Amino acid sequence: MSEGYDWGRAEAEVADVPQPGLPSARPEPSLTTVGAPSLFEVARPELTFDDVIDLEPLQDRLSDLFLQPFRRSEPANRTFSARVLLYGPPGCGKTTLARAIAGELGVPLLRANGAQLADLYAGESEQALRELFDVARVNAPCVIFFDELDTIDSEPSRARAPWLQGGIRQLLTELGSVARAGHQVAVVGAATRPWAVDSLLRREGGFQTALFVRPPGASARREYLERALDDRVDLDELARLSEGSSGADILQVCATAGPRATTQEVAQALAAAGPTVASWLEEARAAADGLTDDGLLDDLRSYLESA
Repeated sequence: MSEGYDWGRAEAEVADVPQPGLPSARPEPSLTTVGAPSLFEVARPELTFDDVIDLEPLQDRLSDLFLQPFRRSEPANRTFSARVLLYGPPGCGKTTLARAIAGELGVPLLRANGAQLADLYAGESEQALRELFDVARVNAPCVIFFDELDTIDSEPSRARAPWLQGGIRQLLTELGSVARAGHQVAVVGAATRPWAVDSLLRREGGFQTALFVRPPGASARREYLERALDDRVDLDELARLSEGSSGADILQVCATAGPRATTQEVAQALAAAGPTVASWLEEARAAADGLTDDGLLDDLRSYLESA
């Protein structure tokens, strides 16, 4: 197992790569909000589920969690308070999916970066979270997205900054508050290492559902390649050669090789980059074997059994 691997750093290294599912993203117009904290990005995404590659395994569950509750009632009586944790390898589309959820609903997305919250001093994370949820209430209905949630509440983070436990308690308080008051605020978290997230956030009152954003299969890898490359290349062969790569890996390789690269040039670039998903799956398999069965990794276990 790749013990001690810095998955937060791995996520940061692909942060500038076009998000999986949308090689040429449309610009996202800013949303004007009163008192929006500088730690948070606020936007109204134009992405929809049609832009997301390999959505089929999650589409029905996303509909049940977000679309149906949002659309089945009049605005005044709407129930919209899902709390969902997305997890999976770096570069496989968790951020894209969160943006697409908000875009599909036509509501604002308030994005908080876990690594930035983890770097705050004692008391600051609680204040930042209060401000974030205050802005969300003003702009409801909306979606709050916590990126890199496992960096807020992982063992290394708590050892470096033990006061972060106060931030976790504040997050639980805010999650319960918006759910009880019916503020029409949904919350989505993303984690590369979900087993590192405090069990408090996985129990009742925290994130009620966890969804595995899986590595792209052969057809999904082919679609990434098709969107990024000239149609003269052998897409089936390149999809085969890219096994073990994330969507972000493939887009980075295509960007490096250029849109008019030949099959051989892209194949060489893929070989040079190498697969990145295998080391994550190795760590995830060990975590799934050792974690108390609270339902968190059910999707992952099913995937590993069928792989």
